[in-house]
Amino acid sequence: MRPLLYVLEGLSVQNGKGCVKEIIKGGDIMPRKSPNTFTVENDVIYINRDGWQGLAMATYREDYADEVCNATWRLDNNEYPISSKLGTLHSYMAKKWYGEDKYNEMKEQGFIVEHMNNHHLDSRITNLTFLLKRYNTAKGQSLDIDMREMRQRLAVTMYRDFNTGCYQISIGCNDLISTKTPDGEEVPIHGIWLLYLPETDYRLVIADAQNILTEYETSGMFNLGRGRHCKIRLEAAQFFQLSKDEINADCIQRNGETYLIGRPGRIWIHALAMQEGWLPDHE
Repeated sequence: MRPLLYVLEGLSVQNGKGCVKEIIKGGDIMPRKSPNTFTVENDVIYINRDGWQGLAMATYREDYADEVCNATWRLDNNEYPISSKLGTLHSYMAKKWYGEDKYNEMKEQGFIVEHMNNHHLDSRITNLTFLLKRYNTAKGQSLDIDMREMRQRLAVTMYRDFNTGCYQISIGCNDLISTKTPDGEEVPIHGIWLLYLPETDYRLVIADAQNILTEYETSGMFNLGRGRHCKIRLEAAQFFQLSKDEINADCIQRNGETYLIGRPGRIWIHALAMQEGWLPDHE
């Protein structure tokens, strides 16, 4: 059984398995103290440290979890988590998942490990891919800015499913956005997911994300028919009649389910999760 919780503050033990290396001095067992705290939840390792503005994240895997949780992590000048022993967290993750040889080959060709959502603390493997440095720089001056500035209206996020090799774009509709059925019925949409073939170049995914945001910002609509994706999933928005007690509530309960109430400028979708294991239809 994998450990569910890592905490590196003095003593730390969970599920009978400690994450703190013990140092023996004169027969006494002394726990190694660390400035970091570690939590594992839903296959993600969360790393924290006093003074950080958020949690660093890495995909959990049993073969390297102890190594990550026994390292000391700080932020470098570019706000990337880094360890004197393991290097930057995103490079470490790329090496573990793609292999040292592939990582070194891509680096020699001028590629860098790209954070697709531009969140330097997010080193989950679904957020990492390879991109030539000049395209990474261009993305940082265009798409990354537009995604951040438009997020409260249209939350566009890119992913790569490592197991399928497919890129995805998810679109969280914070504005009231609708589509029409073939019979003309207008349907409000909560979320949209776009799937790409494994051989699709990441630069084309970037271009599609940019086109969606640019079209919506300039015309108030976007046409998915011009994208390079091979499949689309839509999720309809849900509307509820609120009671007096629920008028100012942030969330409500219906049939045992909890629903967050979207409120412009106050509560909005930051990102919709990737559709894990989603495969193209090759028929």
